[in-house]
Amino acid sequence: WNNAGAGGTPGSIIYQETVVSSVIYENAHNKFHVYPFSTPLNVSGTVYIGWKQTAADKLNVGFDRNHNNQSKIYYDVGTGWINTSFQGSLMMRPVFDMCETSYVSILEPVQEKQVNEVSIYPNPANDVVTIRSGEPVEEVGLFDISGKYIAGFRNNSFSVRDLSKGMYVVRIKTSSGATTHRLVIE
Repeated sequence: WNNAGAGGTPGSIIYQETVVSSVIYENAHNKFHVYPFSTPLNVSGTVYIGWKQTAADKLNVGFDRNHNNQSKIYYDVGTGWINTSFQGSLMMRPVFDMCETSYVSILEPVQEKQVNEVSIYPNPANDVVTIRSGEPVEEVGLFDISGKYIAGFRNNSFSVRDLSKGMYVVRIKTSSGATTHRLVIE
């Protein structure tokens, strides 16, 4: 929703998509499940995120009582947007990424912060890619050149056999930080 409602409340729907037919719960402490849109969405200014409940079943959403964003949480039961009476923050976060041109101009691997020596090989690849790291790999994210999330892994190797030829971005997270590498698939 945009913020064109009365007093900056949610207004018109900017984008709506049915993401899944059932809710997915992560089996980890403080872990968010990502529901990606099928196409990227450009937004600016204040936007509201949320869901429409289409059944009478309860939908459990985590609630963080350590950070109070009560003034930014609204609900609508058919009579208009109402500010919640509960103090805290919904455990629901939008994931923002850069536009596709930010990756097109990468000449060298971009490091988000200085971490241990991390590399990927072979590069270019057409079968299995291996990650070399002095620390255990916690998480690997694979993105297309536009920044769209393709897949995630939790080990030091992954298959690229089923991917189309082209350039991809690999984000590797270890305990001391994350590095971003470009990967060419032939």
